[in-house]
Amino acid sequence: MPYGVARRKERIDLFRRSLAILEQKNRGKDTLPLNSHAIELLKARGKVRSNHIFFNREGNRIDAANLQKAFNIAWAKAALAKLRFHELRHTSAARLVQAGVDLYKVQKLMRHKTPIMT
Repeated sequence: MPYGVARRKERIDLFRRSLAILEQKNRGKDTLPLNSHAIELLKARGKVRSNHIFFNREGNRIDAANLQKAFNIAWAKAALAKLRFHELRHTSAARLVQAGVDLYKVQKLMRHKTPIMT
């Protein structure tokens, strides 16, 4: 899985509405706040007998190659211009700013170390 993606359910704290991120390039640890949509999705996923958040029909984790393959199929069906999976992160940040979210909050959500990165 890509860096920063939580793979196991024990990294989710529904009470604090957060997700622990342990696999980062800089080997740091971080938490990511979860919105109500993410909480509902994770609650539904929690009813399935699997230790993983993203899993296949057998309950085994989805590996990065399969996730990339699914993304490429969806991208081709949507007939979009060339797009890398990581660019969705940039789109998310841009839409937050366009919606009037404070840049400091966007920086924290994106887990950027400095405002310049944001």
